[in-house]
Amino acid sequence: MPHQVEPFPAVLLDWRQADDGTWWGRVAYTVPGYFEQNLVHAWVEGRYLEALRPAPKPPALERRRNPH
Repeated sequence: MPHQVEPFPAVLLDWRQADDGTWWGRVAYTVPGYFEQNLVHAWVEGRYLEALRPAPKPPALERRRNPH
């Protein structure tokens, strides 16, 4: 996130390109509070966003049986 010292985990929800050509991403992330976590949605300029390294594994496509 902008003005953060180290990477901050967020989930990318949407991409948009501004009229001037810059890309923006709508992200969701949590901010710790005194008693609870706060969920924040924000538009962040694309230059502040990076992919996860290593990339996460794709979800399983086969159906799983309920063990019960």
